[in-house]
Amino acid sequence: MANKYTARSAAVTVLTTELNGITNGSTSTLSATQDNTTAGLRFPLAQVEINLAAQATNRAAGAYVAVYFIPELDGTNFGTTTGECLDNYFVGSASVNSAALTAATMILDRVRVPVGNYKVAIKNGTGQALAASGNTVELRTYSNEDV
Repeated sequence: MANKYTARSAAVTVLTTELNGITNGSTSTLSATQDNTTAGLRFPLAQVEINLAAQATNRAAGAYVAVYFIPELDGTNFGTTTGECLDNYFVGSASVNSAALTAATMILDRVRVPVGNYKVAIKNGTGQALAASGNTVELRTYSNEDV
């Protein structure tokens, strides 16, 4: 059986200045609410593109960036993100090369999107602070169609 997909026409930038200068081990502030409730926007999967600007010194061996989708169930309240509660919303991580003097782009595919609205956050595990500008996280949501 052939496999096709339907996707948003363009990626949506969900995090920009929220990523500026995040220290190692810290989590970004949450993105604006991402709509997964409106007809035509209800997609179960996403590609997540993480763009990191060149950092000041080399990243640590084993550097990574973790991605979290924080759901909203009742139309009002998003999940708690303090302390280890954030781990409840982990959707994936991307390894980052240790050459900090170059920009890096990582793409996670087939990330499950929560039913309903959600917000996005990332955690910096690169071993140093992210650059002061030029970092972004983009989403492109899609669905599979079995044909």
